[in-house]
Amino acid sequence: VDSTADDTYIDGLIQAARMHVESVTRRALVNQTWKLYLDYFTEYMRIPRAPLQSVDSIEYVDSDGVTKTLSSSVYTVDTDSEPGLIYLAYNQAWPTVRSIDKAVTITFVAGYGDDATDVPEPIRQAIMLLVGHLYENREIAAPVALQQVPMAFDALLAPYRVVRF
Repeated sequence: VDSTADDTYIDGLIQAARMHVESVTRRALVNQTWKLYLDYFTEYMRIPRAPLQSVDSIEYVDSDGVTKTLSSSVYTVDTDSEPGLIYLAYNQAWPTVRSIDKAVTITFVAGYGDDATDVPEPIRQAIMLLVGHLYENREIAAPVALQQVPMAFDALLAPYRVVRF
């Protein structure tokens, strides 16, 4: 691109490509804070976005209907697994929660870092490939079919896809 005329359009394509890659891989690329809502505690709680950086808090509604914050000494956070896991610490027990929807709220941070340069190079290359493809194929002329995204896009992302659980 030789001019700045399409800068706003390209910025939109970058955002759309990033969001698509995050959806396809089930990852947060740059650090993002998320909330996971559960109806109750389970033996292992899988965090639905990778890579898990930290768990900020776990709140729950107790049997009396009072919202409380669980002490971090009660649970262990496994940031090495993908998806990340939360499980009971040694000799601990989950508290009793009220039998309601979303009785447990886990606030967590997922992502590779605070900057786009922290994202692994193959993921960044896939985003650039998709942006270039979308830029070159933005107009559809009737009877011409949409061009398929280059096969390299899927190949670059394959090692980074988090399996559904």
